[in-house]
Parts: sequence; C-alpha cells; structure tokens
Amino acid sequence: MPSRTRHSWTVAVIALVVVGATWYLTSSPEGSDDDAGTWKLLQARASLEPPLAASRRLQRQRFSIMRGRPERMPDDLRAHVKAQIGAPAEARLVDTQRARTSAGDLWIANVGNATCLAQSATGAVACETAAGFAARGLSIGIFAAPRAASEQSRDFAVLGVARDGVDVAQTQVGESIRRVTVRGNAYGLRATAPIAVKRLERRGWGLDAISPRRR
Repeated sequence: MPSRTRHSWTVAVIALVVVGATWYLTSSPEGSDDDAGTWKLLQARASLEPPLAASRRLQRQRFSIMRGRPERMPDDLRAHVKAQIGAPAEARLVDTQRARTSAGDLWIANVGNATCLAQSATGAVACETAAGFAARGLSIGIFAAPRAASEQSRDFAVLGVARDGVDVAQTQVGESIRRVTVRGNAYGLRATAPIAVKRLERRGWGLDAISPRRR
C-alpha cells in the first residue's frame, strides 16, 4: 500500500460491531513480530471454535454478500492484508467480496481461520475468526491523523458488515445518536467526531448490544 496512505490514516478502536474480540491491526511495520503474533493468536482462538468448513458455511447462510461470486481483490491489497496479520507466504485469501458504503469501499476476505476486512483507500485492516465473523459481523474504525501534534483529528469513519436482516446500525457520534442504514450487509459513516457503534437493529428491534469481553 502507498506509504502516504498508511501514514495519513490510523486504524483505531473507535467502533465495534457487536464484538468484544475483534483484532484491530495498527501501524507496526509490516512483517514485524507483532504481526506474526496476531496471526498465531487468531489461529489459536479459531482452534477452540467450530471447524472452519462449518464457519464458512454459516457465513454463506447468514451474509448474502458471501454467497456471491468472489471478486478479484487487487494484488497489492492482498499482499498488504497478509503482511498486516503476519500470515505465511502460502496463505491464500479466498471468498473475496467488495462492499460499497457511503464511507468508501470495503473488502472482505477469508484467510486461514480468519475473516478480514480491508479498506484500500486507507490501508486499514481488521480481522476476526471465521466463526466470530459468522456470529457477529465485523467493522473497522479509522481516523485521519492530524497534520500537527497540537491539532485534533476531525475526520473519523466506521465501515462494517452485518448479518442478513440487520437494517440499521445505531451509532454514537460525539454526544449524538445517529442511525445508519445497512444495505447489502454493509454500512459506513464519516463524521467530524469519534464514532461508536452501539447496536445493530433488525426490523425495529435491537438485535444485540455491544458488550466487550473482559480480559
């Protein structure tokens, strides 16, 4: 990914989609020990969950976007995702799909026992186990780094993927509540204040609330 992109945007834990165990991958140099640890940790967590084939089958059942014909993810983005999570050279990104949101395009890919989201415009990557994604969906929260140390960021975004039947993502933007429409399993929002996804709503009822696991 272009270095100017990676320096101007930072992945941040500013938004969660009903997950307490999402791995948000930040700005350590690609190929570092931290990246390799992320891959090993995801694979270790997945070993305690249902078999991979069952998890991917659930993804297709619960996310219409995952039932579509795979789309070709750009080669540089494939390499970037693998480097960010420390995946081995032989790891393959499969079931790749592109979702379009008002906050930009978002790519979905299965790699090993993990499912990742990636945004090509910013280089942001977030991953969950395949089973975790099938159960809860996933999101990326990002912000534009200020140009000077004395400035505060004024450009925030969240992009996410939710299960079939979810109509709205209820978000908190600063002190205000905003409801974001989910289309084709995907949603996105840009704002000038930090964003937190509070609930996913289905046909007027709260589907689930964020309840991060205690560590």
